[in-house]
Amino acid sequence: MSRLSIPIVLLIVLLGIVTVNCGGEEGATPAATVTTVVSTGERYLSHTDVISGFSIDYPDTWEQIPEELIEGYTGEMGISGFWAPVACAEVITNFNVVTEELPFPMSVDTYFDASQRHIRSFEGYTPVSDEEISVNGIEAIKHIYDVTLDMETMKQMQVYLVEGTLGWVITFACAADCWQQYEDVFDHIAVSFKLLR
Repeated sequence: MSRLSIPIVLLIVLLGIVTVNCGGEEGATPAATVTTVVSTGERYLSHTDVISGFSIDYPDTWEQIPEELIEGYTGEMGISGFWAPVACAEVITNFNVVTEELPFPMSVDTYFDASQRHIRSFEGYTPVSDEEISVNGIEAIKHIYDVTLDMETMKQMQVYLVEGTLGWVITFACAADCWQQYEDVFDHIAVSFKLLR
C-alpha cells in the first residue's frame, strides 16, 4: 500500500502553494479549448489533455499554472491545474488534477480510505463532509475538509475517482473565508471532469 500512499501525501503538502505539472510527453500540447456557458452565468473553457486522456472545465478568467512553478514537487503525478487571477484572503484559489497507477484494481472507497490515513496527520485537518457522487458515469467520492498550510486556514475539496488501475484526484483549495465564493465553481469543475475513452 506504500506505493499508493506516497503520492497522496505529496499532493496534500503542495495544495496551498500551487499544484500542477503540465505533464505528458515533452513538446506535446493539450487540445484547444472550447468556450461553454453554464446556467449560473459563469463562463468556462474546456481543457482537453489527449495525452493523459481527460477533459475538465475551468473559469475563463483563470490561468493554467506554469509547469516550472512546481517542477520537482509532484513529479509525474500532476497533470494540469488552474488558478484564479486574484488572491482571495491572500491565498490564490486553485485546483489541480493528479493521477497515479495503482498497484491493483480497487474501488473508489478503497482508494479514498488509503489516502485518508495520511491526510489525517496534517496540521489542523478537520473533516467537513464526505459524499458519494457520480462524475460523468464514474462513481466518485467528494471529500471537504479544513487544513492549516503556512499558518493559513484553508478549505479544500478533493474528488476521488478510479478507472481500472488508474486513480484520479481533483483537488480544490481556497482560503476558508472564501469558500462560499468558490463552492459552486468547484462543484461545476468537478462534475465536468471526463475521461476520454
